[in-house]
Amino acid sequence: MKSKISLAFLLSLTLSVSAAPLEQSIQVKFNNGVKTTEEGVISYHPSNAGLYLCDRAGFVGHCVHYATPFGQCVTIFDQFPHGKGVKSASSDQGSRCTLYSQPECHGDELQVHHPGYPDLRHQDWGDRARSYSCRPAE
Repeated sequence: MKSKISLAFLLSLTLSVSAAPLEQSIQVKFNNGVKTTEEGVISYHPSNAGLYLCDRAGFVGHCVHYATPFGQCVTIFDQFPHGKGVKSASSDQGSRCTLYSQPECHGDELQVHHPGYPDLRHQDWGDRARSYSCRPAE
């Protein structure tokens, strides 16, 4: 009996340890409050890029901080739909990101690095971002 319990316990540990962590986190900021959305286990490490996007100029309004692996393409249309698109953007220190005008990292490009753009309309990029990818800053 004792060996059955031990075996079941070890098996459950093996299964929980072998599950791959989700390497993306999204933090959504609504004006003064912060809501964190998690889909599974979040793994944040130095190979992750960070990008902060807001639907109003000056980094206010509906804001999202993305943390994704370098080189991964992320479509952002679900968080920033047409008419409520990105108006301010900044990458975390250590990241250089590219915004794309189309999903799946296609279309026109705008390079974003820290401290970013408090008003993307000055670059003719207000409401245009649909996806992004990042790489380590040089």
